[in-house]
Formats: sequence, C-alpha cells, structure tokens
Amino acid sequence: MESAAVGDALSAWVAQLDSADPGYEHCSDEALGTLPGTSASIPNCRKTARRRGSCSARAFAVRIAGRWADRLGDPLALEKAVADPHPRVRLEAVVALSYVADPQAVAVALRALDQPADRFTIAALTQASHALKPIWWPALTSGALRFADPRHLAFALEKTSGKEAAATLRELLADPAIDPGVETTLLGILASVGNADDLAAVLARSAENPDAMEALAEAAALRDLVPAGEFGKPLAAILASGGDRERAAALRLAAWWRAESLADRAAALATDRGEASAVRAAAAAALGHLRGKAAVYAALEPLCADPDALVRSAALAYALCAIDLLRAAELAGEALRSAPDEAAAAFCSTPLLGRQGGLDALAASSARRPSIPLPPPASARSSARRLHSAALEKALGGMAVRGRYRDSGIQRGAGPVADQ
Repeated sequence: MESAAVGDALSAWVAQLDSADPGYEHCSDEALGTLPGTSASIPNCRKTARRRGSCSARAFAVRIAGRWADRLGDPLALEKAVADPHPRVRLEAVVALSYVADPQAVAVALRALDQPADRFTIAALTQASHALKPIWWPALTSGALRFADPRHLAFALEKTSGKEAAATLRELLADPAIDPGVETTLLGILASVGNADDLAAVLARSAENPDAMEALAEAAALRDLVPAGEFGKPLAAILASGGDRERAAALRLAAWWRAESLADRAAALATDRGEASAVRAAAAAALGHLRGKAAVYAALEPLCADPDALVRSAALAYALCAIDLLRAAELAGEALRSAPDEAAAAFCSTPLLGRQGGLDALAASSARRPSIPLPPPASARSSARRLHSAALEKALGGMAVRGRYRDSGIQRGAGPVADQ
C-alpha cells in the first residue's frame, strides 16, 4: 500500500475511535507512532492528540510533533506544551523544539524555566541551546531575536557562550535597570569568557555581591588570566569590610591571582579563631599560593592540628600536601587517632586520599605510629583493594577512629580517589 494511503487510513481510523474506550489512548499512540513515516493528515491527528487527557498521552503527542517539525505549519505552537502543568510534557516540548529550525524555537523552549525545572529538563534545555545555536546566535546578535525574560538569555549564554558572547554580556550589564539576579548570573558568565578588562569590571561590581564573588572565584580557578590593573587593593578592601562569603571568595581569588601582597592578611585570618570557619579555611588554602615553601610550612603546620575540622582539612589539602606529603600524612594520622566520629575522620583523611601517593603515605604513617588495631570488615578491605593500595589495606586496622569502621564511611573517604 502507498504511504499516502496508509496515512489516510490511519487518520480515518483514529478519527472514528471512541475516546471513552479504555483502549483509546493505546490505539491513538500506536497510530501517532506510525504516522510520521507516512504523508498523513497531520491536523486531524493533532486535534486527536489535544483531546487526550493524561500527561503520558500529551507527552507522547508532543514527542511526535517534534518528529513532524518540518511538516507542521506552526511548530512554535508547542509553546502551549512548554507551559503544561506536568514536567514530563514540558520536557518533551523542549526536546521537540530542538528540532525546529527557527531562531524563536530556543526562546520558546526556555520558557520552561518559568516553572520548576528538574535536572532532566535542564539537560534538555542545555542540549537544545547548543543544537540551535547556529540559528539563534546570528539572530540574537543582529537584533532579530528577543527573549521574554533576561534569565532565559542568561541560561542560553551560560550553557553555550564562548568569547563571542562577551560583547552581548557587556551590553546587557550596561542596563541601569537590570534585575539584580540577572546581573549576578551575567557577571559570572562574563568572568568565565571575558578578557582581563572584563575581570576587573566584574570584580568592581561584585564587592558587595557574595554570589557574584563566588562565581568570579570559580571562574578564576579555571582560567590563567588576571584582571587588568591593580586588583590587590580591591581584594584588600573586601577582606577589611566584606561579609564572610565575600571575604572567603576574595581569599580564593587572591590565591589564584597570586596577590602576594595579601599573604600576611591571609595568615592572620587563618589563625584567628574568632573568624568564621569558611574564611579561615580559605585563608589557609590561599597561603600555599602566596608564600614561599618555608614560610608556608611554618604557618600551616599548627593549623593541621586546629580544632576546626574545616580549617585543618584546608591546611592539609590545599597547601601542606603539596609541600611535604609525608609530613602531611603524619599530621593527618595524628588527627585521625583523636577524631571523635566518622565525619571528623573524613576531614582528616580526604585531603590525602585526593593526592597521588597520599594513600601510601597515610598508611606508612600509621604503620610507624599504630593505634589500637581494630580489624576492618571484609567490605573495607575490598574498598581498599579497589583503590589499588595494598599498603592502605594492610594498615586500615591500625587507623581506626573511636568506634568501628563502617563501610559507608570508608566509601565516603575513598570517593575522591575512586573517581580518578
């Protein structure tokens, strides 16, 4: 039978189905799944699909519409499905719109962000933004494309932007009426794609914005680029008067940008037990980047026994491990023996587990100064074997914290290494 005849027959069959019949949706789904391979009468089938009430039926109909994207008279009509009350239907609408070769398709798809979006919808929006970028980016830069909400554009730029997006970001940030939330997002994106002048501008606008400061610090960790001009003074001003989150981020920036003029200030913050844990930990981590080996060693060794677990972990992980792995292992072993619970033990051991050779160094330290041995369960020995460290497996019994080793605790500690 010819394709056209098959399509017409299926359309006619769907049209005469009784929507009250329990098998209606199943039969309709079978027909809809077959029709894209024919020259079917699409409007009739779309009308049938719209009559169906369940979310699974609507989602399937939207999926088929995506397959028909090149044959639909108005594929952007899927915007109704993007606003559907059920997340599965919205997800299918986003995927379907990724097949629509129209600059407006990405703007319509991103309206799914107006409702709560789970990780599946976020992933679909990311893929749609990438797939459609050759279509929507030229329209955006020419002024032909406008997004209903600046947050939608911020999402697309964040997921797909390269250096060519910097000019658009500068233009958006120049708006004096920009929404504060949008501004924070755009500042973070500009920090990840902009030039040295852009970094200086982002720093200047982020001094009292903890979210923007943290986004700038995250970007700095991934880029070998420092701001244009003098950036030590702005960071010093934040350390002097900023909130805890701003100061912690400023310390991370000082480390990545090698602002050595702030080394003394970082040392003072790291040892000040009146400061917030996050600030002290960031200061301890920064010291490894701001001072020479001897000076760092002298400053950090006392911190490896600090009562604050976060500070102790930062001193071990971000600085001392890079200078003297064996000494760091000895200090971590001493802390392990006095750790009151598994959570505290993880803060002591995880910095070593994340370093090449750290497992063997920790095991060697334990062998030299064993505590009361407690035989680990078989599952713990198995975890050690999976980490490819016979030395650690042998020494596990001598590194027990108060109480018993639990496999869940070992798995948490082994996670950073097992992932490598």
